[in-house]
Amino acid sequence: MADIFVKVKRKDSLIRFNMQLLLHKNAKYRPDIDGLRAVAVLLVVGFHAFPEYVSGGFIGVDVFFVISGFLISGIIFDQLNEERFSLKDFYSRRINRLFPALIVVLVCCGIFGWFILLPAEYKNLGKHTFGGSFFLSNIFLWREAGYFDSGSSEKPLLHLWSLGIEEQFYILWPFLLMFVWKKSKRKLELIVALFLISFLFEIGITKSHPVAAFYSPLARFWELFLGAVLAAAIRSDAYKHWIISPRFLSLIGLGLIFSSAFLLNEKSVFPGWRAIFPSLGAVFVISDLNRSWLNRNILSNKMFVFIGLISFPIYLWHWPILSFVHILEGQTPTILVRTICVFLSLFFAVLTYRYIESPLRIDRRFTVPLICVMIVLGGFGFYTFRVSGLALGKKEIGAVREIAAAIGDRDYPQTSEEGKLQLNSLSGRSEAAVLFLGDSHMEHYWPRLKEIYSSSKPILSSTFATCNSCPFLPNSRISGEGTDCGRIYNESIKMARESKYVKIAFSSYWDGYEKEFVNSESIRAFGEDIRSLVKMNKDVYVLLSSPADSHLDPKLLINPRYDWLFGRGKISDKADPIDKTRLISKNSSISKDLAEVIERNGGTVIDPFEYFCSKDVCPKLDGELPIYSDSHHLRPFFVIQKAIFLDEIVLSGGR
Repeated sequence: MADIFVKVKRKDSLIRFNMQLLLHKNAKYRPDIDGLRAVAVLLVVGFHAFPEYVSGGFIGVDVFFVISGFLISGIIFDQLNEERFSLKDFYSRRINRLFPALIVVLVCCGIFGWFILLPAEYKNLGKHTFGGSFFLSNIFLWREAGYFDSGSSEKPLLHLWSLGIEEQFYILWPFLLMFVWKKSKRKLELIVALFLISFLFEIGITKSHPVAAFYSPLARFWELFLGAVLAAAIRSDAYKHWIISPRFLSLIGLGLIFSSAFLLNEKSVFPGWRAIFPSLGAVFVISDLNRSWLNRNILSNKMFVFIGLISFPIYLWHWPILSFVHILEGQTPTILVRTICVFLSLFFAVLTYRYIESPLRIDRRFTVPLICVMIVLGGFGFYTFRVSGLALGKKEIGAVREIAAAIGDRDYPQTSEEGKLQLNSLSGRSEAAVLFLGDSHMEHYWPRLKEIYSSSKPILSSTFATCNSCPFLPNSRISGEGTDCGRIYNESIKMARESKYVKIAFSSYWDGYEKEFVNSESIRAFGEDIRSLVKMNKDVYVLLSSPADSHLDPKLLINPRYDWLFGRGKISDKADPIDKTRLISKNSSISKDLAEVIERNGGTVIDPFEYFCSKDVCPKLDGELPIYSDSHHLRPFFVIQKAIFLDEIVLSGGR
C-alpha cells in the first residue's frame, strides 16, 4: 500500500509522519482503526481531565484492549499460517514499539517529581516507576487502594496499569498459540473458550473483589481475547454468518461505546457485565471492515487518524501532566488549567512520536539498548522506594521537613495480611482484658495505649482487633478492597463475647463510609449487639469519629509547590484552625444517630472532638508540627498527648 502521510503545518516546514512505519509488511492498513484509537484515547483523556462531562470515559481502555487483541493476534495468526513467526522478532517489535516513549515519560516524571514531591510521594513514584518499567503496575496498584480512590490523582503513573495487563497477555499469548497452532484445527473455538473463561471469572469476582476485578490480568484478558476472536473469525468462514448487515455494525458499535462513556461513572460497578458493551462496540466497529460511511468518512478522517497515530504517547503523557498539576495546586485544577494540560499532552505526544517513537520503532539495533535503559530505570525506581524517596535537596527546606515527616506517620504493628483482623496485645497484671475493635481509626489510638502500659502496669490487659476500611457494623458489605466486612464484624463480636474481655471499645471512621455500609438499619442492629454485650456484664464504649476534613491533610499546609522550584517552603495561611461547628455539622448525621442508639442500649459514648478541639476550633498544628498524617488520621505524638479518654477505659475497674 502506498505511503500515507499526515501533514502538520509548523511555520515554513511540514512534519511528515510515515504511517508505513506502523504496518506489518503483509498487513492491510485500515485508517478507521486508527480513528477508533483516537476515539478511545480521547474518551480516556476526557474522563481524566473532565470527569464531570465524560463520566465513563475510562471505557476507552477497554476499547484499546480489543483493538490490540485484534491487530496483534491477527499478525501472529498470519505469520503462524505462513510458518514464519519468530518470538525474537515479535518481542523485538514490542520493545521498539513501547519502550522509547515510555522511557521518556518515566524519566521526565522522575526528574519533575524530584523537585515537587515530598519524600513519601517520591518513594511511591519510585515504586510505580519500577512497576511501570517491568509492566507490573496493575499488580502494585491491586495491592494499594482502588482506581477511583481519593489518592488516585496523586499517582502520576497510575495509568500504566493497562500496559501491565496488555504486556502480561503478550508474554503468554504467543507461546500458547505456537503450542496449539498445528495440534488443533478448532482454533477459533479454543479462543472463544479462553474468552469465556476470563469473562466469567471477571463477572464472578467483580462484586466480591472489585479491585481485583479491575487490575487482575486474568479478569481483563477477556477483552484481548475478544479482539483475538474477531481476528480469527474474519480469517475463517464464521465471519460470513454475521446476522446484522455490516453497514449497520459501526453505527451500533459507536453507539455502544459512546453510551457507555456518558452513562457510566466512577461509582458504577465496573468492569463487571457493563464492560461487555464498549468491548462489543469496538468489535462491531472493527467488523465493519471500513465499508460503512462512518468508517470511511469519519473514523478515517485525517484528524482522527492523526490522533490515533499518536494515541500511545497521548495516553502516556496526559495523566502525569494532570496529576502533577493537581499536586502542585493541592486541589482539582480549574477547567481552564485542565484544558491547557490536555493541549500540553498533545504537544508532547507529537514531539515524542516524531522524534522518539518513529525513529526508533523500526531500527532493531536499538532493541538491546532500550532493554538496558529500562532495566536501569526500574532499578532506580526500586532503589528510590527502598530508601524512602531520596529525602534530599529541596525537600528539606523550611517547613517541608515537618510536612514530609507527617505524611503517613503512624504507629501500629501489622500482624497479618490485609483483609483479616490485625491482632495486637498489651499485657496487664491480670488475664482480664479490654478489647478494642475498629478500623484504622481505632489503630491510630494505639500509641496512647502503648504509652500507658510503658509508664504504668494497668490491671487489665488490652487487645486490639482491627481491620482497615471496615466500619465494624453488622450487615456490612464487601469493602472497596474486597474485604468481607460482615465476616470481620461477626468474628470481632464473637471475640467480644469471650469471658476474659470485661470491657469492649469500638471506634471507626463512622462518618466516612457510604450509606450502604453505615445506615439506620446497621446502626439499629449494632445497638442490639451492644445491648447483648451489656447484658453479659461488660462495659461497652463507642468512640465517635475524630475530626476529619480534606483541609486537615498536611500536604495542604505548604504554600503552592510552585514556590519549591524557587527554594521557598513555608507554612501557608491554610494552617489556620477549622471552625469546630462546621466540622461537627459535616460529620453529625451518622454520629448523632449512633450516639442515641448506643446510649439507649446501655453503652457509653465518647466524643473525640471534646479532646482534640478547643471550644471553637479544631487545630491543624501543634506548635509547628502537623497533627494529622492525612485528612482524617491523627499522628502518634498528638494521640499520646490528647487521647486521655483512653485512660479511663483501661485504668478504671469493670462492672
